[in-house]
Parts: sequence; structure tokens; C-alpha cells
Amino acid sequence: MIAGNHPEISFINSRAGTLQTERTIMNKGKKKRASKQPAGVKQLRMRITVDDPLHIGLKKIKISGKELGSLPPSLYKLTELQVLDLSPEREACLFYHLSELPPAIGNLCNLTVLAVDTNKLTCLPEEIGELACLERLALSNNQLSELPRSFSRLFTLRSLYCSNNCFKHFPTEVCQLKSLAFLDFSDNFLKSIPEGL
Repeated sequence: MIAGNHPEISFINSRAGTLQTERTIMNKGKKKRASKQPAGVKQLRMRITVDDPLHIGLKKIKISGKELGSLPPSLYKLTELQVLDLSPEREACLFYHLSELPPAIGNLCNLTVLAVDTNKLTCLPEEIGELACLERLALSNNQLSELPRSFSRLFTLRSLYCSNNCFKHFPTEVCQLKSLAFLDFSDNFLKSIPEGL
């Protein structure tokens, strides 16, 4: 079969003599590519809830247990998410936790709440500054000692929880968060905080 004789079929892979094709659907003389959602994305979407009493009406997903050891890449395709809870369950936090927050977190542009407390994070990716709608961020009970420069771009952030980390110096990025109404840096190693904070 020759591709040129069948414009509705395009070859996308050839391996061991087997041709895999991507078919398009002809509709009123126009080609429309058949779109298929990756299985991982579809399964995760089925886990989205909107009935959390703390976040009524907001699209939320919670990931805990063994999944924290290796977050599914498809998670970062759920751009409609508004609440993402990556905090381990209390009884399981000794066994399952998040050791890093991937740069792809910046793809979740509609997040208003991000909870990554009680993990083993030592740093945050610069991409966290791309969460332009973020209002509440829970970072307590980790091993953070500094915040990325992009943190100062979280202009809508109202609540920041950073207790029980490893901060020795107060991060200046926090001083630029004009919408901040609640701040918790207790149980760190701070000797002073900026004047006028």
C-alpha cells in the first residue's frame, strides 16, 4: 500500500515490517484527526472530586501512599485542577513520601491550593512561580532551607505554611508577596525576620 494513494492514512511508525498507522476521519471533505486521551489522564480525571468540605466546588485530586514515590506524568496534563493534595496520610508518612516536586508542576496553571506538607522536599522547582492562581501553599514538615527566586511571582498567594523546615535565613522572596495574609515559619532555625514584614 502506498501512502500517496490513500490521503486519509499517514504512516507514523515502521518497525519489523509492521506499519502502525494513525487514521483520520473524513468529514464533509475536511480531515479531522481522531484524538484519543492517554489512559493515565482518563483514569486520573475519574479521581477528581468537587465535594471536599474545605474546597466546595473546586476540582481536587489527592495522591498519597505508594504513588508519591513516583508521581504519574499524566498528572501534569490535568490543567483544570484547582486543588492538588500531595501530602501523605499521617499513618503512612514514614513509608511513602515525596522527595521532589517535578518542574512540570508549573503546567497546572489553575491551581489555587497546593499541599505538599509532611514530605521530604529539600527544594522547590523554579516553575512553581508559574502557578499564577495559587492562593494557599502548604510546605510545612519538609527539609526546605530556601525558596526559588520565582516564588516572588506568586502574586495571588494568601496563605503560606512553612513551619518545621530548615530555614536559617528568612527568604526575601516572601517579602514581595503583597497578597499574603497568613504566614507560618515557626519551628525553623531563624534568628531574625525582616523589619516591616
